[in-house]
Amino acid sequence: MILLLLKQSFITTFFLHSSELCENRKLHVDKKTLYIPGTQDVWELIQEAKIGKSKFANGYIHKGFSDIYFKNLNTYMDIINNNEIEQIVGYSLGGVMGILLAYELSFQGRPLNTVFTFGCPKIGDIKYRKDFKVYRIYNKKDIVTQLPPLCSHIGDGIHVDFSLGSVLENHRIENYKNKLESMLD
Repeated sequence: MILLLLKQSFITTFFLHSSELCENRKLHVDKKTLYIPGTQDVWELIQEAKIGKSKFANGYIHKGFSDIYFKNLNTYMDIINNNEIEQIVGYSLGGVMGILLAYELSFQGRPLNTVFTFGCPKIGDIKYRKDFKVYRIYNKKDIVTQLPPLCSHIGDGIHVDFSLGSVLENHRIENYKNKLESMLD
């Protein structure tokens, strides 16, 4: 019974975060949570298609993710420095950015509690840090979660299963939200 209640509470937490991402598709803070959306423009899409790797922390990350992260780092740090952020929630590319930002803060001695990601791609080969927790909500039929090749995921994977017949539908945050909602019933 207690295990069932814990699972229900866990799913409710993910559902609330996915709902927030669905309703507000831009970088924003709500309470003590920084929400980072997925790919926002063509430039980011081009970076994501790059081939190669860049040194980051204790390993390597996908070159395009590195370029996007360092382009946006000052914006992220301004938000962090002006708010009491305890956790980050990111969708797709936003999940990658959230994990990299958690590493950055950890190295600065300001670790976050948790990073939640939805439909997050693989990042690279950086080693998992123990001073913050990553929960990666994914759908095996979402091809974005299987890319880029030769890279690895970071965090504890939580599988939600849905197949809606197209690559785009299997990746949409709204469909992650709908699946989590159905798990609450």
